[in-house]
Amino acid sequence: MNWATLIPTLVGAGISVLTTAVMFVLNQKVQNKKELQRKEAEAALNAYVGLQKLMNTANYLFMLNKHLATEFAEAQGAGNAEEEPALIVREFVGAPAEIQRVTPKDSAFLNSNSGFQLVAEIWQIESRAQNSEAAASTFNDVKREFSQFLHSIEDGIEIADSARLRFQLEGDDARRASVFIGQLNSLVGTLVHHLEEDTREVKRIVNEYVAAASMKFGDRFPLQSVEWKV
Repeated sequence: MNWATLIPTLVGAGISVLTTAVMFVLNQKVQNKKELQRKEAEAALNAYVGLQKLMNTANYLFMLNKHLATEFAEAQGAGNAEEEPALIVREFVGAPAEIQRVTPKDSAFLNSNSGFQLVAEIWQIESRAQNSEAAASTFNDVKREFSQFLHSIEDGIEIADSARLRFQLEGDDARRASVFIGQLNSLVGTLVHHLEEDTREVKRIVNEYVAAASMKFGDRFPLQSVEWKV
């Protein structure tokens, strides 16, 4: 055996194998880094989708609150503040809201103890928004039924405007009207009570969500803060 020629051959082969192994490891690192970046970009996008759902919930709560505030302010300005809420508040306009819940996929980045607490608060405010939507929808149904009832008994009804009615009734008609008014007052009272807290809470929740997403994803998340106009 000619060791003089064999040894350089073995050394060359060893260097070739080592180079191939190093290149393989480097390539794996590059691929792993790309995959990690892809997953982070996908997680940031999911978080942004979650934010859009949260903002839609917030906007719906603000809309309900603004409608009620406007109705009571107009009644105050017209000197009708002492009337029953059932007679002051007109129907909520617009299509019923579809509260889209933030999914575990959207909020997967909230994986710390404080993040889990925020997720629980998100689920709670979404549930409360759904309850408010149901109350507003029921209010509209009862309000329409009440208006139909009043228009069906023309005697004693004085129309103040196209939506608000002043009336004086007796007997069974008065008792039935009292039931309608009680239902509507209860629904308005529930909405006023809940919305006072919920509009405040949803702002805080959105702000904390955006802060957590910005800290987690940096420039991959398109917002650093929310500018509120309500």
